[in-house]
Amino acid sequence: MRRLVFVQDGDSDRRLTRAKLEAGLRRAMLLRPGLSGAIAYPGDGRDLNDILMGSDDE
Repeated sequence: MRRLVFVQDGDSDRRLTRAKLEAGLRRAMLLRPGLSGAIAYPGDGRDLNDILMGSDDE
């Protein structure tokens, strides 16, 4: 694995959720040197399921 991508939940508290995801990425990158990480944000009020289902509602 070379890249880890977390999809942030747009239905949750934005700051708290992002902080937790960033902490997880930092831990993963420390444990696996060379790993790159990213956080994808689907938009306010949206989540991964909305993306997978092709929902354009915001």
